[in-house]
Amino acid sequence: MNRTPIRFSKLSMQEILSQNSVVKETLPDTKRLTQKNFWAMLNQYNVIVLKKENYGKGIGILKVKKLGEDKYEVHREDERRVFTNKGNLYFFVIDNTKGTQYLVQQHVALAKINDSPFDIRVIVQRKFGTDNWVVTGKYAKASAKGFFKTNLAAGGRVFPVEEAIRLSTIDEKIDISALLSKIDKVSLEATKQACATKKFKNWLIWGMDVGIEDNGRIFFFEANEVPGTKGFNRLKDSSMRRRIKKIKAYNRKMRRRNRKKRK
Repeated sequence: MNRTPIRFSKLSMQEILSQNSVVKETLPDTKRLTQKNFWAMLNQYNVIVLKKENYGKGIGILKVKKLGEDKYEVHREDERRVFTNKGNLYFFVIDNTKGTQYLVQQHVALAKINDSPFDIRVIVQRKFGTDNWVVTGKYAKASAKGFFKTNLAAGGRVFPVEEAIRLSTIDEKIDISALLSKIDKVSLEATKQACATKKFKNWLIWGMDVGIEDNGRIFFFEANEVPGTKGFNRLKDSSMRRRIKKIKAYNRKMRRRNRKKRK
């Protein structure tokens, strides 16, 4: 019921979501970071992202790009560093990922707003005692200047979703309504798949992170079982924030009532 954070690892959650055919086709290739997986993924995709396996609010994320034969660039926060030696590159990677388990993931070339990549946070909720999941709000979050990660904690900016798409590098021929419908569908399918597991069967709210490429292709990044909703406070339109809070308040009231009945 979202009272106690469970915090599945990102890889475990992706394995759960990959059982749904709709979600599976949107998942970026992701593996546990090992030396073998690092080089295999870098050679396959040319650009990869290294992120903590457990949820880290964007802290410690690295982007590694293959520039040419034995030439690589590492993007960390708003800094870039070039390596011309494989050994030095991997030593740097190990030094910056030690102490916790990391994943290596296919980099997705997100659409941009003024050269800042952006993705979309989607909130999915249901009312206590029902199985009717609905999308109650979403907003776009764009990276701070010079950064590649979109986390608000790293200085990311918030936009209404439709405005973000119009301002972005997404092909203007793409039907925005159809694109948003697809994002909603993927988010709802991911929610239902996650809640089919025993650990999440009583869950009431999820925060889904979805990215879009310039050609309109959607990638599903993460299912956050304890989602932050503060980004909605930055939007001029408060209707989504009010709707989310109203359902949260209803669920708290119903949980209290349900506990009293059990006594």
